[in-house]
Order: sequence, then C-alpha cells, then structure tokens
Amino acid sequence: MFKPLHHILDVIENQPGWLTQQQFRLILRLWAEVVGETVADHTRPTGLDRQVLWVATSSPVWAQELGYKRHMILRKLSHLLTQKFGTPAQVALTDIKFSPKYWQHPNFSTKNPEPSLAQHPSYLPPLPESSDLLIGSLTDLAQNSSLSLSPDLLPDSRHHSPPVPEKRLSQSWWQKIQARSTHLPLCPQCQCPTPPGELDRWQCCSLCATKKWTY
Repeated sequence: MFKPLHHILDVIENQPGWLTQQQFRLILRLWAEVVGETVADHTRPTGLDRQVLWVATSSPVWAQELGYKRHMILRKLSHLLTQKFGTPAQVALTDIKFSPKYWQHPNFSTKNPEPSLAQHPSYLPPLPESSDLLIGSLTDLAQNSSLSLSPDLLPDSRHHSPPVPEKRLSQSWWQKIQARSTHLPLCPQCQCPTPPGELDRWQCCSLCATKKWTY
C-alpha cells in the first residue's frame, strides 16, 4: 500500500542526518511570527550551515539594522526550536548572518513571480502610435501596385456603395497584422513571419513546432 509523500518525508527527516533540514523548514514556517510581517517582507532565510542561519535582505540597510538585533532574534528562534526538538544541545543554532547578496538569486527564491506577457515566446510588442500612418501607406501601396490584399476584404468595384462597417473592421485588422509582420523573421520550415521568441525556443514557428510534437 502506498504511503503519502509527506509521511515518507517525515520518516526520512527523522533520521539524525536530517535534523538540520527539519530545523530549517521550521524556521521558514515561523520566520514571520518571530520577526514580524514588516521585517519578513524584506528578509528571506536561505540556509542553515554549521549552526549558522543565513538570511537574505532586500537592502544593505536592512542587513545592518537586523545585524544589531540578531541576538534577540536568535533567542526567539532557539526557544521555538527547543520546544520542537527538545534540548538546546540538539538545536545547535549559534548565530544569524544577514546579507543582501542572495536577495535576487534564483536559487534562493521562495516565491514564484507572476509571469509577464512579454515573457511568452509568441509575444509581439504593441504597434507604435505612428502605425496608423504605416497602415495608410500600405493601403495606398496595395491599391497602386502588385501588393495583394485579400479580395473579400477590399471594396467590390462593381458597387458604388461604401463597404459595410464589418468589412472595414476586417480590412483594418488585416492591415495591422500585415504591418506587424513586415519586419518579422521567417520560419525556416513554412516561411511565415514568426515572433523571434518562437524561433529562439523552438527554431521554428509555434504551428510547425506543434506539428513536430503531434506526428
């Protein structure tokens, strides 16, 4: 019969060699309670090594200020650890070191920041305000040269009435897409304009990448 993962972890961490890891996990859970919410927002415990707790701070000012108060924080932590693990000799937490060095280090990040839209491989930056001028130029060029626009998006020359609003919107949307794609690199497989992020990640456009995964 399978046992829950947390039960297996508890069995492993109850072995003597895992005492330090147990202590550090408890410190992470109790940190805000020990130092207060304001200090906790600017600090992050990063490790427990040779009886010393290392804590990252958001700035050197916080590191200096908390360095003066480390003995008070150490007493609170030692008291809570003693309640959990028994005698002070088993706890063996002797000092706290504060440093801003690892505040932004990915290996010590305990929070998952929300990914931004710009990080998506298919992201394209918005068109500048001057894009309307560019779109107008494309329209003139399409009407006076061999640049082809989709026939069903252009006004029907057999009728003198202006195009319906829906068709105008479709034409405007298509022109914006065309303007946006003008300077994009081409997918090496299908030769379609492709966001640079897709080429960096898959060496082809997302549609071609999907085909490779499917077949």
